[in-house]
Amino acid sequence: MFWLQSPVRYYSNILGLDMQTTLLIGSWLYQGFSIFTIHKFMIAAVMFFNNGQHSPEALVLIQLILGAIAAPVVAWCALHLTGKRLWAVGAGIIAAAYAPALLHESLTLRESTQVFFAALSLFGLLWGRKRHFDAVGLIVAGTCLSLPCMVRVSSAPFFVFGSLWIVLYLFLKYKGKRLILKQLFIRVGVLAAVCSVIFGSVMLFNARNSGTKLPFHVDMNYALKLGKIENPKNMNPGPAQPATPETAAVSGDTAAPKNFGVGSYLKNYICKFYLLFKPFEIPNNVNYYFMKYKIFPLEYMAGPLLVIPLAFTAILFMLCSWQWMRKEGLLLLYILAYSMPLTFFYPLARYRLILYPVFAILMFYPFYKAYSQIKRRNTILMILPMLLLWVLVLRVTFPYNADIRATDFVAYGKAVQYQAGKATDESGEYFQKAIEQEPDYIPGYINYADNLIKMGQYQQAHSLLADAYVKFSGDNGIAYYYGISLLGVRNPAKAESVFRKVPLPGSAESNSQYYYYLGEALRLQNKLPEALKAYKAGLEFASGKKKDILQKMFDDTEKKIQKSTQQ
Repeated sequence: MFWLQSPVRYYSNILGLDMQTTLLIGSWLYQGFSIFTIHKFMIAAVMFFNNGQHSPEALVLIQLILGAIAAPVVAWCALHLTGKRLWAVGAGIIAAAYAPALLHESLTLRESTQVFFAALSLFGLLWGRKRHFDAVGLIVAGTCLSLPCMVRVSSAPFFVFGSLWIVLYLFLKYKGKRLILKQLFIRVGVLAAVCSVIFGSVMLFNARNSGTKLPFHVDMNYALKLGKIENPKNMNPGPAQPATPETAAVSGDTAAPKNFGVGSYLKNYICKFYLLFKPFEIPNNVNYYFMKYKIFPLEYMAGPLLVIPLAFTAILFMLCSWQWMRKEGLLLLYILAYSMPLTFFYPLARYRLILYPVFAILMFYPFYKAYSQIKRRNTILMILPMLLLWVLVLRVTFPYNADIRATDFVAYGKAVQYQAGKATDESGEYFQKAIEQEPDYIPGYINYADNLIKMGQYQQAHSLLADAYVKFSGDNGIAYYYGISLLGVRNPAKAESVFRKVPLPGSAESNSQYYYYLGEALRLQNKLPEALKAYKAGLEFASGKKKDILQKMFDDTEKKIQKSTQQ
């Protein structure tokens, strides 16, 4: 209900954000020319039942349902691993009330879907183990292990590790018994058959619809490029600029150092591995520290600062006490498997979300250890090591500030526009805050100017862009909107001069709009023949209502020329 009333609902409409791109890619599966993934299938299914149209609301509802199911799944895993009901209830509550997870379930991104199936894979392994991996247990475990790979290829390491964990369990179970090789061969064969059916079916589908025989798409060149990223700000996509000659995303590209050897890769991976356990969300498309105040009740729910230090404390204690050798070591295996792709790319908030089901279980370990010592009537000194370890972890990893970015304000301002169906004072306030947050942030100026122009406040737009045009000399987006503001304040001669220096945008819609404004600048100077040429050029690119407007301007100008000729 709160999401439906929030501008966040409209993030999938914003050009340049992955929320819109994800819907676009999902529509390819609906049209029959894309590889299969579960999240694409969800989008395509929604389109199928919605007459071929996207419905972000329906997709988000499905994701919220999966998130709600994930909570009891995590609770069951905690109960099976620990045997403690209170522990299991606590883990389930944290899994249900983890604010970053609920945030991403409210967006049309695939990360929350991957988290559900990753938690399900953990459940499958533990449920199969409970049945000692009989035929049914192997079928369930194999299916649950395979499904996360159908969402993202980054689940492949846990598929491999989980399969080896099953083989190791079977080997230890039948060790010392007769016919051990026969039993192992049969049961591993069942597991391999289940996984082969799932992956094989997807491969056949992909070969028919997209031409690839792989179960998932892997772009190694792109992956290696991302592996060099040292600054997460280079990976922050933001909303694209509105209808300007520069339509690239507002943030920097994924540029990486050219000289990057094996040693540099290893150093980079070690630094990124540390970030896995830092209780700070690294923003990407959206920023948790900005959004938690925009969607009730995220502000009052469990966040990384509560969960991750406790979970990391538990990990360190388990490693030091050799408890990783027991069945709870599966949790550490899960973290190890998913840390590999996370450190290879970058542990952004949306990617690290995959670890929260295990963190939700592990965070109660320090409390259990402290309680067990008190129950045995041991002195406070027995609890002190765990307490000191937690304090040390918190001290080392504690975030000193929340990184609120200018792009956060711009994206939210555009969402406010989509919610209202027009430019508003409220959306303008967010664009203005983006400029205040980062005075050199060009998209802040462009979006604010666009908002003012749409509201008819040309004088304010001109005042904003007059200095920006000098400050950001050479930026075509600033120049384009500066030219429009000059038309608004009735300075067509200077507007023409500015437009002449701006290159043709590129897209058909932007080209038609460019020629319209150039034509207006010429018409207002009574340069009718040149204005006619500009309108005619714009008609070649225009469509719909814009074409009707240009056609009317062309006809009116042509009549004026004919009338002046007759006189």
